[in-house]
Amino acid sequence: MIHDPLDSTLKNLNISLHDLKSKIRGDSKEIAVAAGTLIEGIGTPDSDLDVYVFYRETAPAAFKNNHNYSELVDGHLYHFYDYVGRNGYAIDVKYFNVHFIRDLIEGIHAEFDSCLYETKLKREIFGKRLDGRNDHADMAHKLLAAVPIQGEEEWEELLRDFPRERFCYLLYRTGMGGYPEFKDLAGFVKQERWHEAATVARELLYSQMRGYTHLLGNTNYKDKWLIAYLSRVKGFDQGVRDEFYKLYFGDIFHEDAAQSCVLEICKLIDNIWDRCGDICDESKTFIPRTDAEHAILVEYEREPIKDPQTKLEFDLRRRQFGLPGIMLKGFVEGDHDY
Repeated sequence: MIHDPLDSTLKNLNISLHDLKSKIRGDSKEIAVAAGTLIEGIGTPDSDLDVYVFYRETAPAAFKNNHNYSELVDGHLYHFYDYVGRNGYAIDVKYFNVHFIRDLIEGIHAEFDSCLYETKLKREIFGKRLDGRNDHADMAHKLLAAVPIQGEEEWEELLRDFPRERFCYLLYRTGMGGYPEFKDLAGFVKQERWHEAATVARELLYSQMRGYTHLLGNTNYKDKWLIAYLSRVKGFDQGVRDEFYKLYFGDIFHEDAAQSCVLEICKLIDNIWDRCGDICDESKTFIPRTDAEHAILVEYEREPIKDPQTKLEFDLRRRQFGLPGIMLKGFVEGDHDY
């Protein structure tokens, strides 16, 4: 029985299931799933349909000459890009051993455990920067939203132990923002360069909002899909969403409007941090404020030089976890005693 997201997607693209399977050229016993924004319902007519085929022993033989583009690994087919259907819709097909998912799950557990004693911004997951190109974080998101083309029972078995909440927490930690970025904002504010400050503030607000949505279950870390998530998710605080839209998309042509935008963004980010702290405290999976506070204290004690800038950095980090500390508005305006 084909799941409705796949069935409706193929109908919208005027592609038959037979045409899709004939392009994949995998063994009928292999697991094949469809994924990507078309399956999630947020894609456009120009989006690709992603397909992942999981084999148990060896990858299929290469059909290099039968595809628009193909990549080989050790003489076997790893990736191909092609077109299917009467209108030539693009499909992006990759082949993996089933052990890849088990390795992915183990990697998530290991990364999550590292968060118990490391509170800096996570710029990488699975040892790779989150640059949106063939990284495991994007792959994990797509697999969580995928629907089976064949091998439905085996697919459900593979994903049964997938630590979705731990993965969401890791993504939240990538959206927190780093100290250098907040220092850039403070520098522009002190020089009253309000349009530049507003640009940086909006970037930081976007990342904080994305991190917030991860704690609410969003597994897509790519910035370009945040608005689509906010427009579709149920139960999201309407006041926070409206304030975010106003500050992110609002007119800042005049300098006084840019200045007001910066200061209001600081308030909203503080609000988001407190909300994230509340979610973590209430969760049975996420790391609560008390554990984060302990980790921050241990990290601070390890610092060889505790100069004013180091103290300021760690105080801001406390606020990022929803702990008492310097408010972001005071940080950027230099209203502190460090």
